[in-house]
Amino acid sequence: MQILFMHVRFEMKTVYGFDNLSKLVQAIVLIAVSSCSFNLVGAYADQADCGQIHEQITHDALAATFNAANLNLVERACDSQSKPGSEAASETRRHFGDENFPKALAYMDRQKRLIIDFSAAADTNPLDRARALYHLGLLLHTAQDFYSHTNYVELGAERLKEKNGGSIKDAYAMDLVDWTKLSAARTNTLQSSREIYKDDPTAAQGKIICGNSTYFKVAKELAVKETIRQWNSVEALIKLRHAARANAILSAMKEASCPYIKDLDKFPEEEI
Repeated sequence: MQILFMHVRFEMKTVYGFDNLSKLVQAIVLIAVSSCSFNLVGAYADQADCGQIHEQITHDALAATFNAANLNLVERACDSQSKPGSEAASETRRHFGDENFPKALAYMDRQKRLIIDFSAAADTNPLDRARALYHLGLLLHTAQDFYSHTNYVELGAERLKEKNGGSIKDAYAMDLVDWTKLSAARTNTLQSSREIYKDDPTAAQGKIICGNSTYFKVAKELAVKETIRQWNSVEALIKLRHAARANAILSAMKEASCPYIKDLDKFPEEEI
């Protein structure tokens, strides 16, 4: 590349003169910088750059359940869905990023099926154990995003006001979503748009006061509770599917070592 550039520089200087060459180089640099800026804007225009909050939520919910290494894999898988510029970050069904809620629910159901399938050998096969934990992280990311990417918290605040004569005594008394009713709810008042995202405490919607808290803090607390509920659901499904081996499988997922997956973008479709 260096030789090619030197050759181009020589030809341009010979034919067009040094001043024109300088202007050409400046133009190339400007185009390159503009292209980089555009790509960055595009990346942050999707669901990216909210990975840290997912790590906090997952840790708060499951730190007492998994050993540090296995929890780290779940957290990294969860965070991978927000990697700037990735296909996962721009795929709205993984983030409740639009009002096609059935599509997001179908994605969550698929992750649960993959967890159950890979868990079949989780007590004896470290790679399948890692795969099951990886898909747990994907499931949790989507479930957590529901509370920060829809107006569920806002609607819940209105219900609390109606119940308490116009005031919110305890914003954290809000119930978790009933997933079985979600598809019908979207035809009424439940919505999703970037204007109401609250996965950042400094976001306009996140800073809004909600009783004794803010929308951001309430959405985060609901996401922690939802993470616990999702894991409990996975546990129940494993016990139902694998019966007598379920305890060994669950113990392995929580405590047995897993191979470290360096590049989660290629996992689990490709071998390590």
